[in-house]
Amino acid sequence: VVAKSQPLLRRVDGRLIEPHYGVFGTDDRQVFYPSGYPWTCIGRIFVWNDFSKPNYAWSGSGVLIGGRVVLTAGHMAPWGSSNWAMKFGPAYYDGGSTLGPGVSSWVSDYWGYNTNLTVSAWDMIVLRLYTPLGNSCGYFGAKTYNSGWEGGNYWTLAGYPGAVAGANRPSRQMWFPIVDDDSDGNADELEFYADSTPGDSGGPVFGFWSGLPYAVGTVSGGEKETFLWWTIEDDNAAAGGSAMVDLIRWARTNWP
Repeated sequence: VVAKSQPLLRRVDGRLIEPHYGVFGTDDRQVFYPSGYPWTCIGRIFVWNDFSKPNYAWSGSGVLIGGRVVLTAGHMAPWGSSNWAMKFGPAYYDGGSTLGPGVSSWVSDYWGYNTNLTVSAWDMIVLRLYTPLGNSCGYFGAKTYNSGWEGGNYWTLAGYPGAVAGANRPSRQMWFPIVDDDSDGNADELEFYADSTPGDSGGPVFGFWSGLPYAVGTVSGGEKETFLWWTIEDDNAAAGGSAMVDLIRWARTNWP
């Protein structure tokens, strides 16, 4: 998320996970101009936890995953608010969409997992858009992560971090490996060393099959754990697994 500090999440094993941890060495994310499928499916999400106020409370990232369905992180949602609002802008770039003036949609519903800041493997929700933007823009597929893919430079992460172009332009890091995955039931916490900072929350981690994009996770956060002068754990993470695929399948069925 961008613009407001958020509480810390916890990982599957109970360790703290911050949305987000950070950059590993040189920041390898690069700004891109969203043009053509699938890059115009990725967008910026604006969130109000009190819609009586003129300015959004925080922002993050998401991706079209169905005709009127967006996938994002669970901690992006304004849980507990009775006067909330969310807005999704696909291909958001310098205050508007590269798809045309006014191309965006308000969110009517969100559904998924309020992890109560305890498990990042379940840090996922889907949004229902009033306007079925995916019918014209297209949308991503989704796959359950397979641990046999570990170590392969297959993956791309994209989103709207405040540290890159002030979250006004999308950035991406391509062809990095997922180095580990931790299961919690049918949810998976996918760990990697790609750069991720506030605003990347909810952006897709995805690969290509036959030239088509499939999300395997939604960006959650990262952690650094040290003992004395040793670094034990230092990575970023996404939420995925069959839980994510099932959530998307539910949304596509119930929100046509």
